[in-house]
Amino acid sequence: MYVESRWVSADKSCMIIKKYHTWQYGGKGGRSQRTGVTSPEQQAINQRHRAERLAMLLKDNFEVGDWYLSVTYKEKPEPENVPHDSKLFMNRLRYRFEKAGVPFKWVQVIENLSGKGRPHFHVLVNKAFDFATMQRIMKQIWKNGFVKIEPFGGELSDAVKMANYFSKQKIADHAGRIHTSRNLLRRPPKKRKIKRSDTYSEKMTAPKGYVLVPSLCFNGKTAEGYPMQRIVCEREMPRVRRNE
Repeated sequence: MYVESRWVSADKSCMIIKKYHTWQYGGKGGRSQRTGVTSPEQQAINQRHRAERLAMLLKDNFEVGDWYLSVTYKEKPEPENVPHDSKLFMNRLRYRFEKAGVPFKWVQVIENLSGKGRPHFHVLVNKAFDFATMQRIMKQIWKNGFVKIEPFGGELSDAVKMANYFSKQKIADHAGRIHTSRNLLRRPPKKRKIKRSDTYSEKMTAPKGYVLVPSLCFNGKTAEGYPMQRIVCEREMPRVRRNE
């Protein structure tokens, strides 16, 4: 049977709808046999799921003007020291937020921990300070190299782009899982059964009040080889009437 998964961002600005077949609602037949999905294909599916979940998390918890930090080293460190350094950096940054009376929300990933390149880590944090203050704080709490500070765009496309980067297989292989603060809003999508599975169609339509984001929509396959569809929409902007 086909199932619809629907997630609407907390600010109602975007929506992700997925339609797919699942053996869990297949009745007495039980789980369907896999249809030749190879390991690389399974990795791509897993990566896509990780990126989707992270994109939803970023969109619900971060907004335009929050800070994206890239923390680098002057000299290549010993890999075993990097997790400790990143934890110390986060603790020092948390102290600055607490001192300012601002909740500390963050997502962090370490890159090249065991790869050929120089290890570094990326952090997305909510905005508690202006750029000049953040720059001063970074110089005080990170003596091992340089911190690049960039504003987060806050749009769905920004969340998707960052989520795809944070969850890419190369980072997963060389650094482990993504770390997040515990105070993030986590809203799983709502699911419902589609009673007539024969209504499945590759044609995509956006709900009323929303428009499709073609670059983020696609028709594909589930891990079991069944067809699935992802529809990504953004709130339709009101039309501006020209003065006659």
